Parts: sequence; C-alpha cells; structure tokens
Amino acid sequence: MFRTPSQRFLAAPLHNADAHLRAFMEGVEKEDENATVARWPGRQGCMTKMLTGHPCWAPLNASDGEETIQSFLAARSLDNKVVTARQLLDAYCIREQQRLDQLVPQAVNAIHSMAFVGKTDNWEASIALFNNKFRPSMRIASAQLFNMRPGHDLRHQSDMFSASLHDGRVLEGLWDAADERIYAEASARFSKDVAQALE
Repeated sequence: MFRTPSQRFLAAPLHNADAHLRAFMEGVEKEDENATVARWPGRQGCMTKMLTGHPCWAPLNASDGEETIQSFLAARSLDNKVVTARQLLDAYCIREQQRLDQLVPQAVNAIHSMAFVGKTDNWEASIALFNNKFRPSMRIASAQLFNMRPGHDLRHQSDMFSASLHDGRVLEGLWDAADERIYAEASARFSKDVAQALE
C-alpha cells in the first residue's frame, strides 16, 4: 500500500523515535515543527528506500546524516546568523535526494514486480482490487474496510498541528522528488490494474 509523500511527512511528528529529534523539538517554534521534522536526516525517500532494501527512517549515508544533525544542533544553540539551522537541513536534503535519485530505477522495477499495488488514499478500491486478484469468489469482509489506525484527536493532544493535518503548506516547500516519482509510478500501476479488473 502506497501513501502520498506529503501525508507521510505530515504524520511524521507523531512518530518521533529518534532521540536527537525528540531532544530538539522542544526548542523549535510550533509553526516550524512539521517542516523541520520532514527535513530531518532519514525522513526523505521512505518508499524509495524500502523498495530497494534500505530502512525507511535511516539516512542513506549515516555519517552525513549524523554530521548534519550535530551541525544543526550547534547552529541552533548558537543562533548562528551566517548559516541557519534550517539551511543545514535543506543542504542535507539536496545531498540525500541525489543519493535517492540513483535508487529510483530499481524502486520502479520493484513496483512492477509486485503481485499487488494499492493506495491508502483509495483504500476501498484497493481492498476491492486485492480481493479481485486473490479472492475473486469471496465477498469483501467488513473487517477489511475497518480503520485499524484511526489516529489521534490532535485538537486535544497537541497544538503541534495548528494547521490541518492534511495541509502540505506547513512543509514550507519541501518536495520529496524520489518518493513523488515512486508514488506516481505506483498510482499508474494501480489505475491500470483497476481498469483491467473492470474489463
């Protein structure tokens, strides 16, 4: 099941497993939290990395990621006006994107080798397609359509998401080019499979 990259980024602050990330979040302005977390080393290219055998949350170059984190923390603590903490993260994202670009062809091949491709934003159609492919004589069970992860009531648990959870503008221009290409490829495959199932 594939998810739009921007929505994965917007959900990322709910899953801050990284010790560095938890430590610095207290000092980041509320309106900058989503944009900063999305730029954190390891957050880019999750689908691309998983399709090519890499962990989702790990930077492709561990030493570059760690060096960026240390430089970010130092720049933030010094309030460095020459190189801002955000500029360090943006520069890292550019370097990581170049590494991710090299993995895209392999990730695209992986999509086309899969027996099934679904999309979280087309859940019901994805479930119908899955059943059509693997259980054609059986009806869709209501449990398959049940939301197993309803999420948090963000209005009561945190003011981190003062903007809508689905509003990509809070990412402040971040574009995960590799995962966007992968998502587009997965969407095309999904549409083709649905069309074939309806023939």
